[in-house]
Amino acid sequence: MRTIFGSVVAALIAAALIAGGSAAAQGPRGLVINEDNSHFFGTRQADDMTLEGLHAFVDQYAGTEASHLFLCPNAMRASFRSTTRDAIWDPRGQDAPEPGFGGPWAANARLLHERGLDPYAVWIARCREKGLSPWLSMRMNDVHDVDNLKNFMHSTFWVEHPEYWRVPGGAGWTDRALDYAVPEVREHNMAFIRELLERYDPDGLELDWMRFGYHFAPGKEAEGSTLLTQFMRDVRALTREWSEKRGHAIQLGARVPAHPDAASGLGMDGVAWAKEGLIDMLVPTPFWLSSDFDIPVELWRERMGDAAGRVIIAPGLEFILVGGHARGQAILLVNTKRGPIVLASDAVHVYDETDFERPFAIFYDLPGMLEGYRRINRLAGSRDHVIPGHDARVTKAYPAYAKGTEGRILRLDEPPKW
Repeated sequence: MRTIFGSVVAALIAAALIAGGSAAAQGPRGLVINEDNSHFFGTRQADDMTLEGLHAFVDQYAGTEASHLFLCPNAMRASFRSTTRDAIWDPRGQDAPEPGFGGPWAANARLLHERGLDPYAVWIARCREKGLSPWLSMRMNDVHDVDNLKNFMHSTFWVEHPEYWRVPGGAGWTDRALDYAVPEVREHNMAFIRELLERYDPDGLELDWMRFGYHFAPGKEAEGSTLLTQFMRDVRALTREWSEKRGHAIQLGARVPAHPDAASGLGMDGVAWAKEGLIDMLVPTPFWLSSDFDIPVELWRERMGDAAGRVIIAPGLEFILVGGHARGQAILLVNTKRGPIVLASDAVHVYDETDFERPFAIFYDLPGMLEGYRRINRLAGSRDHVIPGHDARVTKAYPAYAKGTEGRILRLDEPPKW
């Protein structure tokens, strides 16, 4: 069996993994963790922007169930000094980043550059030292905060070419994604891919087509599928070229919608890519703050046919980082028939914490803990949609999954009875 569970947080339930440049690339089991382009920089102090601080980020996963670390270097801009697109700290006429998160993100990324430290090069090397397989994960069409044309995250390319948007003049955030039917858009992103492969030495490159999943004008996705497949062919040729130069295989992966029909319907034909030998890993996943615990892996494998034996299928879950009880504390937002619910784990031990902002006695970051409570309440929308990790009232409020599972296995998709 060669199935991995997850991607942004991913649990491996497979046998052999990827034949790559490091021992970890052939490792057996573990977690695949996809670190986004801003989290490290926006959640740490300037004092952490050192070689030791960069090493510590990787070291936290050493000796754990993690086997792969996917490192995202970009949204519209890069979090390093790129030669093909703006760096995150370049103003370029945009608004200054907000102080809470964006400010530290831009300032810390710049500080590393000024100190002569390339975080991605350091992390890739450290991963190999610690037995982890390092990959790069490129966001292919990021549209964070596109309703605000002056936001600091937007690239010069995007700002100066609204005619390249999938709906020129459109107001919705999906309207303002770049249109891959435009040759200049494809070349803009291909240039960054070439730069990543020339600059870094990863075990693999993931193209994250789910950031943000809309790549062609409405109704043009079918013809767009041909363009994206050719784009994947061109990237595959680059990874093979650099595999020879580096002396080890550089794998290629793609992140696509959870269902094969949804993927192909939006132009991301993962089945065709697998059959043509264009990818080594496919990451079917729901979009953003949602989790799907029944991604049809079997259907993907069935449609891939013989190619399923060559491609790792890694269905993805997204987690949400919140501050507080422990560093790296995370929650899950899960869609159910009664709406999204927040599985809070140790971010909320009992309801009193979110009801009254009453902090748990043990914490890593007290202000972060309180802000985490507020964010959980905003995401949940109501108390009935928050599931604390240690409140005995949960086992009494929710019905059993089946006879004999009372108090142990519960139907959280049913409303609670207090």
